[in-house]
Amino acid sequence: MRVLHVTPYFAPAFRYGGPPRSVLGLCRALLRQGVEVEVLTTTADGPSELPCSPLEGDVYEGVPVRYLPRGFPRRSFGARGLGAALDDAVSRSDLVHVHGLWSVPGWAAARHARRARVPFVISPRGMLDPGSIAQRGWRKRVAYRLIERRSLLDATFLHATSRAEARAVRAWAPGAPVVTLPNGVEAPAVAAAAGSEIRRRLGVPEGAPLVTFLGRIHPIKRLDLLAQAFDRVLTVRPDTRLVIAGPDERGHRGEIEPRFAARAVHWAGQLGETDKWALLSASSLLVLCSDSESFGLSAAEAMAAGVPVVATRTCPWEEIETVGAGFWVAQEPEAVAAGMRTLLDDPARARAMGERGRALVGRRYAWDAVAADLAEWYRAAVHGAPSIVVTPGLAGMDGVSAMSRQVARALAPVRVLALHDETSTVADPGQGIGLAGAGGSKLGLTALTARMLRRAPSPAHVVCLHLRLGPLAQLLAWWRRATLATVLVGIECWRPLRRLERVAFERAGRLLAISQHTVRRFREANPDLAWRDVTVCHLATPALEEPIDHEARAAAGGFALIVGRMASSERYKGHDLLIDIWPRLLAEIPDARLVVAGAGDDLPRLEARAAPLGAAIRFEGRVTETGLDALYRDCAFFVMPSSEEGFGLVFLEAMRAGRACVGATGAASELIEDGATGYLVDPADPESVLKSLLRLFQDPALARRMGEAGRVRWERDFTQRAFSARFLATLGEPSR
Repeated sequence: MRVLHVTPYFAPAFRYGGPPRSVLGLCRALLRQGVEVEVLTTTADGPSELPCSPLEGDVYEGVPVRYLPRGFPRRSFGARGLGAALDDAVSRSDLVHVHGLWSVPGWAAARHARRARVPFVISPRGMLDPGSIAQRGWRKRVAYRLIERRSLLDATFLHATSRAEARAVRAWAPGAPVVTLPNGVEAPAVAAAAGSEIRRRLGVPEGAPLVTFLGRIHPIKRLDLLAQAFDRVLTVRPDTRLVIAGPDERGHRGEIEPRFAARAVHWAGQLGETDKWALLSASSLLVLCSDSESFGLSAAEAMAAGVPVVATRTCPWEEIETVGAGFWVAQEPEAVAAGMRTLLDDPARARAMGERGRALVGRRYAWDAVAADLAEWYRAAVHGAPSIVVTPGLAGMDGVSAMSRQVARALAPVRVLALHDETSTVADPGQGIGLAGAGGSKLGLTALTARMLRRAPSPAHVVCLHLRLGPLAQLLAWWRRATLATVLVGIECWRPLRRLERVAFERAGRLLAISQHTVRRFREANPDLAWRDVTVCHLATPALEEPIDHEARAAAGGFALIVGRMASSERYKGHDLLIDIWPRLLAEIPDARLVVAGAGDDLPRLEARAAPLGAAIRFEGRVTETGLDALYRDCAFFVMPSSEEGFGLVFLEAMRAGRACVGATGAASELIEDGATGYLVDPADPESVLKSLLRLFQDPALARRMGEAGRVRWERDFTQRAFSARFLATLGEPSR
């Protein structure tokens, strides 16, 4: 795989801050992963120029690069010969990766990639963050409307380096898939004498506590705030010294320098890599208080060197606080000063925080790990343009939303059109998933579909997850020359299809169903469509973020659990049946308890029916995902004798937690192995339900064995990885 990287500036133009270092580190790591890379850039180096490359290009630290001479417009990094160079380089590339926005090289690269039908991705590099947009904002908004917006929306995916940047990117490019991968860090070994030498050169007394700032001297970095905080530190620790290292942008140092106590501050200017790491090795802590950072490379470099960090909450470094590698504080002088004072007053604590930061960087921010992940996303992008998923919803806790997330993860990078979601309120739809939500408006969904009709390149597949959305999905697939895949989900397809729904169904290239039970019910309602082959593709559940300690937990004394929506129009889940038989169960097992999780307009009626049983039946109402995981963990077994279930994701959630299941014959029979992982019962026969519950309550060891067998089956057949493989196989796509 050959990837062309296009950036307005590149190493050794480090005066532009983190991006030149990041792109260099990424390209070196990609080469180690077996990805061929080439960099196309300009000679820009602030007020000076780097040497132009010969026609065959240069090599910088092992990375092939071509430096083009700057031309008009210089402010936007125009370059002479850019068009010819892109024609040649793009024609030899499988993918184009554009770094940064608001530049001629990036605009031209996206245009050439579209013309050559080569997929491209964009890393905004913090240029869509609020603080960055505020700089010359009117110019950027004009450029966004005229040029940048189309590039962002046409990219196969957008690359963000932090969750905060991902939120900003989604706000400017709604519907575009966003992949969040951090920048990497490579910390070299530093000789013990190097720290002393850099102190001597900068005039910092040996042994004096040393606070370091690394970054551009620019208003966005808020050195004015640092000056106020450092004055507070000097009042209690007058021996402390501050080193400010970084290039001066547009004379900002002249404006800000008078705010600092001259004798305690040392201006280092732009440092080379060797001196930078030597300075970090000699530092007591690093401080970062920018108005916004897409990543904040200096924080990661400090942690890689074992130096604790004080960062403000305007920087995307919550992990510093989470792992105890420093302090993540309010963007206020006193809060910043308090963090610095705490570290300076307790060197042992500071060293421990530094070591935790070093471990974090080694675990999450090693360049090879980042490059390996990005190379996989590259391969998915090269494989084909993002597919489109049309669904009622992606963000909810209902079964269709859960299924939509599974499908989107399998296809990522993918674009999702959702009827009921609001794009602006879904902060994190998932890795490589771009969400365009209509907020419940069918007219809005039609408008989103019309926007997709105009966008290139064409997707490989359009996947429809509800038959009533079939006509829109079929129009989208026909216009974009994509394959339409329609999924039969549940009770919505157990009825005769309307005319337009029937047309969309008949023209679908692939038909899938979430269970054989759903196929059977669909054909009973639409016997004239039985000639179409339908492939069954069972759903899955993602792994728990915090695995359950099954050895430490005992089932004895637990409760039975039922989870499901309680709607007056859908009284088939089995709540009434369980309330009816519970008095007979209590006669045999006086301490038997039932916990009911879920909400709906039928909840008050059910609570009234169960009221005579007192504490034997407890209604939890709507619960969070974390709360639901806890209920699965603590219950003795799961029960839902639903007579009209299209699949039953709740059974998989219980199996994932190692819980035996009691379900009704039908779709549940495709998930529960009767007598092995639980029991299958007939909702029309209350005696069969009662006997199964009595058996599991009276024999906790049996319930544990069944639960363990269910967990083994979930790991084998019902993980996200297993679902992705079988779903992609039904579409004729290779596993990713």
